[in-house]
Amino acid sequence: MFIEVSFLPSGRVTHVIVDKNSPPEFLENLKKLKITAIPSTKVAVSECVSTHPDMQIFHIGKNTLVCEPTAFEYYREKLSPLGFEIICGSTVLSGNYPNDIAYNVARVASFAVHKTSHTDSEILSRIKQSECGIIDVAQGYTKCALCIVNKNAVITSDPGLFKPLRERGIEVLMIEKGAVMLGGEERGFIGGTCGLISPEVLAFCGNIEKHPSYKEIKAFAKSHSVDVVSLCSGGLIDIGSVVPIKQEVIDWNNSR
Repeated sequence: MFIEVSFLPSGRVTHVIVDKNSPPEFLENLKKLKITAIPSTKVAVSECVSTHPDMQIFHIGKNTLVCEPTAFEYYREKLSPLGFEIICGSTVLSGNYPNDIAYNVARVASFAVHKTSHTDSEILSRIKQSECGIIDVAQGYTKCALCIVNKNAVITSDPGLFKPLRERGIEVLMIEKGAVMLGGEERGFIGGTCGLISPEVLAFCGNIEKHPSYKEIKAFAKSHSVDVVSLCSGGLIDIGSVVPIKQEVIDWNNSR
């Protein structure tokens, strides 16, 4: 069953896209949870984010994804057999910011959130065709910077995202910067460390308890009926998000 809204499963997740260089312990624990991990590919951006899925592919919703042109054949081969329609984006990524941000779009509530001057045109077009609104922000690494807890709640360390989201009625927990590894340094984003693997479970790459804002993160998630879990040891690692794309079929007759 396809996930209706990007990053927001309504059932137990069965398939995710993750960084192909994710820690083995993390991948093994996904496997134990009966979650199929589809590895990312590599695109021509900075080495530390070149295999991050949230930099190269965006789930529009349902069975449609838009990906970077050089990654198109790879994702079509991986995802078409699962029933997905893969759209080739129009923006070829290169180098550093802002030439690497076109696909790093977040979906929160009924909004797509991004620095829209640099959003891939295929993504923008499909968003505009839907009932989804758009929030234009200064932060180009938008998905990286946003940990999505549920459709109306997010966690971030970026003060520039706080006001525009709060103005739309979205609850935002501001946390301390740092404590997220990327390329061997503490310069990663909280949103890149995690993803929902069910409506009630937010899974992290690394031990979330090691983050200085752990107590606040746990309490905020709990207030939205979401538990936080660590799928590997050590500090948090920015792996370009855990991108959920398929979930269990809900049998309403047996769920009553």
